Amino acid sequence: MTKVNIAIAPDDNYTVHCATVMASVLASASVDSEIHFFILDGGLSEKNKKRLGEIEAEKTYAIDFLKIDESDFDGFPGHGYISITTWYRIKLGSLLPTDVERVLYLDCDTIVKAPLDELFEMPMDGCVIGTSLDCTWQRFNKLVGLPLDYPYFNAGVLLIDVGAWKAENVEKQIFEFLAEDPERLKLYDQNVLNILLGQKKKNLGIKWNFQYTIPYIEETCYDIAPYPEEYLQALKKPAIIHYVGAHKPWKKGPGEFHIFKNEYVKHLKMTPWREYADKIPQGRVKSASFAKNVLRAVWRKPRLFFKKSYWARIRLERMTRNIMPQ
Repeated sequence: MTKVNIAIAPDDNYTVHCATVMASVLASASVDSEIHFFILDGGLSEKNKKRLGEIEAEKTYAIDFLKIDESDFDGFPGHGYISITTWYRIKLGSLLPTDVERVLYLDCDTIVKAPLDELFEMPMDGCVIGTSLDCTWQRFNKLVGLPLDYPYFNAGVLLIDVGAWKAENVEKQIFEFLAEDPERLKLYDQNVLNILLGQKKKNLGIKWNFQYTIPYIEETCYDIAPYPEEYLQALKKPAIIHYVGAHKPWKKGPGEFHIFKNEYVKHLKMTPWREYADKIPQGRVKSASFAKNVLRAVWRKPRLFFKKSYWARIRLERMTRNIMPQ
């Protein structure tokens, strides 16, 4: 029996998405796995906590709420769709039960499409965390001041070796790093994790945090992933889908055109919030809406259309359209 421990950090506005993540984990779980959810709780309502225990699935699961002391995060920033809850994962080492050896942290905008046993059985090779490349890693490297060839990781999916996390005093390291210069708070936790744990990470591969974006509208992994063939294989069969940036399937905008939008809707219907599925547009979005979003992208980033890499992405999008799920 493989123990699969999942950590998620929603606020009350995101419990519906947290439940959808949980439903996808359960729908994809193997027969030989034991699923345990750990919800980082910074003040969830009792109603929402109760509903998170009522997901419809053949697989049974355990759920525990790990109480967050919000005073630990006084002054910590949130921005737009990035809530202060993203910082809560820092506390996992001190909040998880002592018998939890490994945990998979998932953002609330992910969907699991494969059994997770492989992640919990693979050797960590002395690394503290397992991660996948970020779609726009070169841009982040410039922002943070990391070497341009450093493979910057996305922290929306983090496989954490809890023992190694504690042994390295990661929680203490992070708080001390931020205390030394409060301006570092503006880096947000993903950048901080890359700075402090960049040499202590194991590469899980693109399929375990597959970040698809619409190339006509936004930068994409296509032309910057160092392993294009691996990206194309992940596109055919992603293990975890991550709806990054503005590409949320429940929002108007780029998310309307997401090729994996229906995966989100399917799992949303397994939750106590299933009525929200009726509010999400189904089928193909009108071309006028698509054109509106492209024009908005032109207005926002006019130089994008003069870059060779942009048109290379468009060509690759067209070439690979036949292998994309409908």
